[in-house]
Amino acid sequence: MPHPLLLSRAHWTGLLLATSLLLLALLWPVFSGQNQTTESAASTSALPQPLQTTTPDIEALSIATPAVIDTSPTPQQHTIASGDTLQAIFQRYEIGASTLSAIMQADEDILALDVLHPDSHLIMEKTPRGELQRLTLELDPGRILHYERSSEGHFSYAWAPVELDWQARLFRGEISGSFYQSALRAGLSDQDAMNIAEILQQQLNFRRDLQAGDQFAVIRGEERNQDTPTGRTRLEAIRLQRGNREYTAFLFSDGSFYDAEGNSLTPAFLRLPSKQPYRISSAFNLARRHPITRRVAPHNGVDFAMPVGTPVLTTGDGIVSRTGNHPYAGKYVEIEHQGAFKTRYLHLHRIEVRRGQQVERGQRIAQSGNTGRTSGPHLHYELHINGRPVDPMTADIPEATSIPDEQLGQFRDQVETTLAVMTKHANETLVASLFAPTEG
Repeated sequence: MPHPLLLSRAHWTGLLLATSLLLLALLWPVFSGQNQTTESAASTSALPQPLQTTTPDIEALSIATPAVIDTSPTPQQHTIASGDTLQAIFQRYEIGASTLSAIMQADEDILALDVLHPDSHLIMEKTPRGELQRLTLELDPGRILHYERSSEGHFSYAWAPVELDWQARLFRGEISGSFYQSALRAGLSDQDAMNIAEILQQQLNFRRDLQAGDQFAVIRGEERNQDTPTGRTRLEAIRLQRGNREYTAFLFSDGSFYDAEGNSLTPAFLRLPSKQPYRISSAFNLARRHPITRRVAPHNGVDFAMPVGTPVLTTGDGIVSRTGNHPYAGKYVEIEHQGAFKTRYLHLHRIEVRRGQQVERGQRIAQSGNTGRTSGPHLHYELHINGRPVDPMTADIPEATSIPDEQLGQFRDQVETTLAVMTKHANETLVASLFAPTEG
């Protein structure tokens, strides 16, 4: 029987193999780490070493100082189409009736939202809660109106500051057929033709007196915002040559038209819009406290304490440019007059004229009333000169007189310059505006 400590060759071979595998398992992590370090060092040393910089931990920074994110909704823009109403537009953009009411209260003094003009733009800016904070009405490139919500929830309006200037364009033509058709062929508008006939109607009869071959020249001012036309125009000078006779009209700084001698061509205005004077219940005041809302807001006209049904008279010749029924201004009439004049009549009981109708000074146009937001029956009357409301009780109004002596030299210089432009330049030539209006 063999000795127990004496193993066979096979046993010794198996034992040696097992021991080798155990040692390899124990030493493998060491050899593996050295190989990785060596490979990493070799690959790193083979490349150019960059400058040592510290890269910020973006995720850690965003947690420590979070970025300010604007959560305000994107402004919504609406291009006004024919037939649009503010109520329908607000419903479409989910703006409530109470906001509509507050906006129209602010609009009472300006009447910009009662009749919306196609192709104008409305921009609505809301708070994160969805409330209307600002409404912007872009009437044209020269008239941008903001309605802003206050902390109390009321709205006020303000015109955006826009730098406007005027350029003038010369139109020349010859009578062939009617003056109206001849004016259109020369490039003038139908409204220009009608206004020219109205301005010169005291000097000649356009249907009877004009003959084929008579010459005319017209300078029309065109308002611009930088190089963009706003669409507003005005007649600045007219010259019509009929045989050896010449008929002229020149717009002066007071907003009226005069002939070359300085005699007024603008019909005189009435001071009052009624046959008899009535008590003034609220005077013109750009910083008046409203009797109902108790907020300070401009009062752009004069209130006359008239009983309901009192005849209202237009204070000058002109054309009815607007009629309407505003929720706060009530029934109203707006009339455009010659030159730079416009009048408004508010809170009417009944309107007796239509848009586009020609009216004469002293003509009955309505009955006074108590419509809209009022504290009692009255007529609100406004006079605008050069686009600005003025006090109709104290403003200089046309009185069918002539240029004052102290301004006659200035007027004659303007006439001389204007006639030279009309003589030397070709049709539709752009020139510098010759009319410098005084502020209203």
